[in-house]
Amino acid sequence: MPDSLPLPLLHREQPAIDRDRLRRIYADLGAHAADRVIGRAMEDLAIRLARTERARRDGDLRRLSREAKGTAAVAEELGMTQVARIARDLASVAGTPDATAISAVSARLERMGELCLAAIWEAEGLSL
Repeated sequence: MPDSLPLPLLHREQPAIDRDRLRRIYADLGAHAADRVIGRAMEDLAIRLARTERARRDGDLRRLSREAKGTAAVAEELGMTQVARIARDLASVAGTPDATAISAVSARLERMGELCLAAIWEAEGLSL
């Protein structure tokens, strides 16, 4: 069997954002207030993603589960349904001793969280 080079894994997921959820926030609050609320929620989500990753690195599975659940709640508020689902998956897998699964789901959460945060900033038709 010939020597083969390792193949890089390519991550090609598209961020899933419920744009109707964001539009409802703007409709309910008005552009100025919605900008502030969404901006604070995005900042909160970025902080929660960092805390989740820190808990994983520290090996604190209880804290990891708690942080992932909080991340899911904020992501849901922002219409980041995919990020919310992945965060809930991480909270669930944090209750197992499977370090490989925890690392994989955590990496996916970080990747999709960053993609979705960027997508909201770039969203067309929104005041952001």
